[in-house]
Amino acid sequence: MGWLTNYFLLKTICLDHGINLGAYHPKVPLYAGMMGGMLLMMSTACIDTGHMFELLHDVCATSFFIITFFSQIYNTVVVFDLQKKCNAFSQGNMYVKYAIMVLLAIQLAESFTSGYGLTGYVTVNDKKSNFLEWTLTTTIISMFMSIGYDGSKYLFVYE
Repeated sequence: MGWLTNYFLLKTICLDHGINLGAYHPKVPLYAGMMGGMLLMMSTACIDTGHMFELLHDVCATSFFIITFFSQIYNTVVVFDLQKKCNAFSQGNMYVKYAIMVLLAIQLAESFTSGYGLTGYVTVNDKKSNFLEWTLTTTIISMFMSIGYDGSKYLFVYE
């Protein structure tokens, strides 16, 4: 739902300011984010089945994080460019988005320097990988809260 809200937010801002939204390919983070959401649901479904299918959980959770990172970075670049053109976002919230990007970079760097890479931070019974997984999850949720704040002052366009 967050990515759909974000898409309509971008669409509304571009229509309000006469900007060609198509130039930004806004459906890229929408589709990628929705795919990430489906992978998260599959990952979660593997946890509580009586017998955990760890490999599928690991693959789906890792894929969710990678796809969501891509979507959030892509979306932040689009928002940054729109902010330069039309100043449609709260400047304070833009700083929050930048801070979230810095946190993602730090967390990914920690994942690589710890030997986890892009796939190892979703490891069952490993305290450090669990810490990385939960801090990454919190960072992702923070971005959705930031998107929600941006959208709170707009009526969305459904055309």
